[in-house]
Amino acid sequence: MDVRFQDPPADYDRKYFSLLLRDIRQLFQTVMTPSTLTTGLLVFTIDPRGCPLNGNGLRPGTVYCDAGTLKMVLPDTGYAPSFLATAHLGTVIATGS
Repeated sequence: MDVRFQDPPADYDRKYFSLLLRDIRQLFQTVMTPSTLTTGLLVFTIDPRGCPLNGNGLRPGTVYCDAGTLKMVLPDTGYAPSFLATAHLGTVIATGS
């Protein structure tokens, strides 16, 4: 999106500022309106330390990282929370002579 504003006048000009505010409102309306993106290549750069590891509790459309793959939360889909489990079985006794 190429946005260009006119050069400001040397003195305060009510008409200029009214037009500037109109253009800024229009810019924000354009930016905040959902739209479809069509492209041949889309590149995401994501810091994995800040990327959620699964879709549990996230809104549809939110992205998360799953074993190095970027995925998107789908509506009406359940996502289980991540967890780490460890187990301790028995005891090892080593003897030496």
